Amino acid sequence: MSFFRWHKNAPPRNSSDKPGVYSNVYSKGCTSYHDQGFIFARVGKFAGYPQVIKMVELRMKRLLKLAGLNPDLTPHSLRHTHTSLLAEAEATLEQIMQRLGHANDEITRRIYLHITKPKRKEAAQKFSELMRASKKSDQS
Repeated sequence: MSFFRWHKNAPPRNSSDKPGVYSNVYSKGCTSYHDQGFIFARVGKFAGYPQVIKMVELRMKRLLKLAGLNPDLTPHSLRHTHTSLLAEAEATLEQIMQRLGHANDEITRRIYLHITKPKRKEAAQKFSELMRASKKSDQS
């Protein structure tokens, strides 16, 4: 978890203004931080560059096992779950796109915004109510 706190507080970009709290970023000869907003970024010599995906997967599998959670989860499955929960919470498409870093809403719609079970049930209930209201107005 300390890695996530470190990333959230983003270290300075060059060695001239590095505070002691981020000294581990520069401990292996790194003189600058390559800030491209990666969630899983390296520390040390290549600080800020993306972590090798296999390392992230192995670390995540180990932590999930320790936590007693499904070790088959991947960073991508968590991204997908996060997006589905945002959709269920009625976040706007623009908000979801911004969270995912998508420039094109077609990508977000096609890949992530499948209809969740509660939304399907809600849509069916709305349709049923509409049909009942329509039937009542026809009878009047």
